[in-house]
Amino acid sequence: MVLWEADEQTVTAIAHRLYLESNTLTPLIKRMEAMKIVNRRKSNTDARQTIVSLTAHGRALEHEAAKIPGCMSALLCEKGIENGDFMQIVPILDKFIEALSKARE
Repeated sequence: MVLWEADEQTVTAIAHRLYLESNTLTPLIKRMEAMKIVNRRKSNTDARQTIVSLTAHGRALEHEAAKIPGCMSALLCEKGIENGDFMQIVPILDKFIEALSKARE
């Protein structure tokens, strides 16, 4: 999702955006590369940095992923959780994430 928002980012930038350490993210990126979702290359300006970009297949997955929130909402409703209840917790979770990210800095 981070690459759909802005393609061609460093591993460090992606890790920062996802609140992950780069050594946690690297194996995930390698798996995504094996699945032909992303490409990795060394930066032209700094060989220590790895640039990650989407493949055509990776870009095409955005359309499929757009269906996920609706499916999750339907599943929650099936389990007795109303959509309004779920939507109330989202801002609270966002506050938790923001607070944790500030504590990490």
